[in-house]
Amino acid sequence: MEKIIIFLAFILLFIYLIRKDIVYIIPMIFLFYTNINGLLTGEDFAQKGVVKFHDYGLILAILTITYIIFYRREKVDPIFNTNNSLLLLIYCNIFYYLFLFLYSIVLQGSFEWPIKIGRYYLYGISIIVFYLLLVTDPVSKFKKVVTFLKIYTVVFSIMYIIYNYFNINFYANEAFDIIDADNSIVNRNFAAFPYFLIYFYCISLIDFLNRKGNPIINLLLVFLYLICMVSSLTRGLILSAGIIFILAYIISDNRRANIFYILFFFGIGFFVLKSIHYFETGSFSTLILRFSEISDVGIGSTGNFEYRTKEFLNIFSNVIQFNPLFGFGFINTNLFGFHFNDMSAGSPDNGFTNLLGISGFIGLAIFLIIIMKWGLINIKLQRLKIDNYSKAHFLFIISIFLSFMNSSSNSYLQSFGLFLIYDLLIYRMYLKCIK
Repeated sequence: MEKIIIFLAFILLFIYLIRKDIVYIIPMIFLFYTNINGLLTGEDFAQKGVVKFHDYGLILAILTITYIIFYRREKVDPIFNTNNSLLLLIYCNIFYYLFLFLYSIVLQGSFEWPIKIGRYYLYGISIIVFYLLLVTDPVSKFKKVVTFLKIYTVVFSIMYIIYNYFNINFYANEAFDIIDADNSIVNRNFAAFPYFLIYFYCISLIDFLNRKGNPIINLLLVFLYLICMVSSLTRGLILSAGIIFILAYIISDNRRANIFYILFFFGIGFFVLKSIHYFETGSFSTLILRFSEISDVGIGSTGNFEYRTKEFLNIFSNVIQFNPLFGFGFINTNLFGFHFNDMSAGSPDNGFTNLLGISGFIGLAIFLIIIMKWGLINIKLQRLKIDNYSKAHFLFIISIFLSFMNSSSNSYLQSFGLFLIYDLLIYRMYLKCIK
């Protein structure tokens, strides 16, 4: 009954927002992709054996593209405007995964495994939707989308903290890891972690350090996002947050004055954590225990590092032996005599390893070139000082590379495509103006 209520509320919200502006299809696609941030599972409201709940995001993206092509033809021309090399690279990436899908069908001799494994990589098609819906007015439309994403990120962040510290479970999936610490149970539910939290952490940091908006609200948001990251008990994520914090300070406009604000921020944070007795919780003791492994044996000797190194070397060796150009694609590798930690050559623990195993050196190279080209455009935007998001997007690009060492979530084009498209469109607007 609860799941039906959640689903109906989601559909009503979808209808309401789309009637206001078609651009709201963008956040709705992400809500499908994330199973409404873990409130539902992939099997809820699914067509068994055919479509899972998150696949409706891909279906929505394809329907949107089809609708624009046949009923709003005036917006179709920009799809073919490939004067920008970054846009060409994005198309190459999309068509490369479509090629891998067909390549995998030929290797596997059936559709089943390529669909099962490859569907998540094909979600990147949604970047075309982002482009088409933002191209006519990127500034105001992107602001609408980001405002909506920010609201649901804040809501899901509060829910995540309540889940972790007040033992109220909102989520459909069981925790990925359940730890018995200091006579209390600590849950690590990665599906519940707010999907865009790192992005809005970057936004709030830049706004706070550059005195944009309400400083108290920005401070509270930074603190909220940090608590969520600490609550995940993921060392790589926490270290990344620290690196991003330092970089945000370095590129801020008021470094001298910001030293005081940073010290004040940490003082307030320590006071709040002590007031809620966080340092006496199982989460804190578990976090200290996980970091103590690094101090005891060094990063290179931790269990996770050794596991991921071994996984990378195994995938690297198998790809070289099987097909270094295209990798394994979306096949069941066990049936071909190659053994990985899963039935595919992908890895959930490292973005480079994931792309290498699935798409070979060609796919990995295309992806990395896309990120680097985006980074160059972003640096130009920062120098021009024509956009309020450029500094935050720079931090987000850095966070993508940092996250590659810890997970593969950002190795999917749709995970950052919205923000890449915005920078691309803003830079194109500038070039048109100077012409």
